[in-house]
Amino acid sequence: MSDDVIDTASGPAAPGDEESASLRALGAMASAEDVQARELADQEQAQEDAALMSLEQENEQALMLVAELATPVFLTFGFPAVAEVLREPHAAGPTNAQMLAKAWAPVLTKYGVSLGDLGGQYRAEIGALMITMPIAGAIWSAVKADTTRKAKPVPKAVVEAVPEAQAAQEQVTLG
Repeated sequence: MSDDVIDTASGPAAPGDEESASLRALGAMASAEDVQARELADQEQAQEDAALMSLEQENEQALMLVAELATPVFLTFGFPAVAEVLREPHAAGPTNAQMLAKAWAPVLTKYGVSLGDLGGQYRAEIGALMITMPIAGAIWSAVKADTTRKAKPVPKAVVEAVPEAQAAQEQVTLG
């Protein structure tokens, strides 16, 4: 039977049947729209999750870079123990610096902070600091050396009194 031919053998359709069929068709359309809306929402959520994961990885890499750049600065300013702590292996994984980066990256991501932006936005300043900090450390060392050379010699009586003062200080106990 073609679509153009009206089936008169079964008689005219009851008004309730047409309404029922229309409601079923509308329900099917609404159901299909709901499925599409849910699929779209799931896709958007997956994209958002991927973007957050990407931001978290970006923050972790940036924090690792900061730790790597900070280590020589600590060495320059005479804090080799700090540099050692950062380079030291961590019980739960790689180095302490890397574990700090892994721990803080999700926190930065949670608050929408992107350290990747800092590299682009403040690239000139960061570059200037990386050049300036070691030079500033060398200048500080030179000033200390010049100051030490210019210092007056310590009188012999003071030099002899220092071991006695240290011995007295060692004998004091608290608590």
